[in-house]
Amino acid sequence: EHPQNAFGFAEPAVVELSDGSFLMFLRTEEPHIYCSRSRDLCRWTPPEIFPGLPSPAKGAKVRMIKDRQGRIYLFLKDGPDRFAPLCCWISDDDLKSFSRKVELCRDDTPCNISYPCVFLDEEAQRLHMSFDNHVSEVYFGTISLHDLLGSARRDGGGCCLFANPGKGDIVGKNNRNAGRHCR
Repeated sequence: EHPQNAFGFAEPAVVELSDGSFLMFLRTEEPHIYCSRSRDLCRWTPPEIFPGLPSPAKGAKVRMIKDRQGRIYLFLKDGPDRFAPLCCWISDDDLKSFSRKVELCRDDTPCNISYPCVFLDEEAQRLHMSFDNHVSEVYFGTISLHDLLGSARRDGGGCCLFANPGKGDIVGKNNRNAGRHCR
């Protein structure tokens, strides 16, 4: 069953919760993120709007990763317009709430930052991330988990870790090895 006026569900992001069940986020052309739940990865609940997240950019892609401590990192644009910043919400309780939010990248160019791809290297305690700018430029950045968690404030504030990607190399604040700009 699809939402009204939507092309359907696309680009699922799945994470295993601490009780062994699974949560899947799905994007649509609606300004909502849908979720579905499963105990066995075969049968899923009917998709429903996931509460507590901002209305993302239409068609925004969601990414999730989980660390060994059970902390879940959710990557999503923070609002409905194309200039909304790419953010990381951090949950310590299986996505029941978000204890922290970090603004990763703000785009003040006439482009559209999207399609985050993330990799967590827990041995090196680093988060590696790539994203594109209007499907024409690709950026890569890395940040220590210490810096990522230290820059996150419980009130939703925090610093922008990758600034103005459309204007040259990625610049990282609070991060000595912010990233490279690749064309």
